[in-house]
Formats: sequence, structure tokens, C-alpha cells
Amino acid sequence: DIQLCSPELKKLKKYLFLSILGVGAMQINSALDVIFARIADAAGPAYLAYALRLEQVPTALFGVTIATALLPPLSRAAKAEKWGEFHQFLSFSIQRSMGLMIPCFFGVILTAVWAVNLIYGHGDFYILATQETALCLIAYGFGLFPMTIVFLLASSCFACKNFKYPAI
Repeated sequence: DIQLCSPELKKLKKYLFLSILGVGAMQINSALDVIFARIADAAGPAYLAYALRLEQVPTALFGVTIATALLPPLSRAAKAEKWGEFHQFLSFSIQRSMGLMIPCFFGVILTAVWAVNLIYGHGDFYILATQETALCLIAYGFGLFPMTIVFLLASSCFACKNFKYPAI
């Protein structure tokens, strides 16, 4: 029995609205990226899209995984109001993220052209496209660690049932 005006559903609507707001802002940002890339170069959006797919590999493997694994212990610590334990988990995950993402950053910098050429460099994907996509990948590489920190801090906010800050 789901009642449309039940208190549980009203609370869910509030959280759902904040999630939609945050995801919507991210989508608007992505759309603006494509517009600016198109202004810079006719093939700019393609370069960004190809580079983004490669950048998402370490982000998904390490950043999202650590943030997902972090949420349950943070939630338990927050519910029990064990703030020392909460900060320990968060600090530990930030340190581990740094230990993983900084080498990934240097790996992206050192192997960008090689990786792009290996994955995309065939058919009509010419040398210029490889070089431009590699430059975009290097630029995205600078965001690996900050993006992971955002995932971790969002998880810490969710654990404390604070959905406004990640939406903002």
C-alpha cells in the first residue's frame, strides 16, 4: 500500500528532488562542455567524448568503488554518533584514494597518446584525432583526484543524511 501523501513518500520526494537537481546541473555542465568544444574545433566534442571514456576507467575502478564501499561504515558511524570513527574512515579512504589516483594521473599523462592510439587509432581515426584526444585525456587526468574526493565527500554527506550539500 503506497499512499501518495504518506510522510515517507514526502520525505523521498525531497531527496529525489535534490538528486534530480544535482544530476541536472551535471548534465547542463556536460552540455556546455560540448558547446564550448564545438566552438573551439568542429571535432572537439568527439575528442572530449573519446577522452572521457578513457578517463572514466580509473574513476570507476577506484573513485566510485571506494566511495561505494565507504558509505555503509560511514552510515553506521554517523548513526551511532561515533564521529571519531567516522573521520577515521573518511581519512583512510582519502589517503587510499590519493595512493591510487595519483599514480593513475601519472599513468594517464605518460600513456595518453599510446592508450588513445591503441583503443581508437584505426580506421578513420587519424593521427590528429589521436593527438587531440590524448590532450583532452591529459586535461581530464588533472581531475582524477578531485573527482574522487567529491565522491568521497558526497558519501560522507549521504551518511549523515545531508543531501543538500552534494546537490549544491
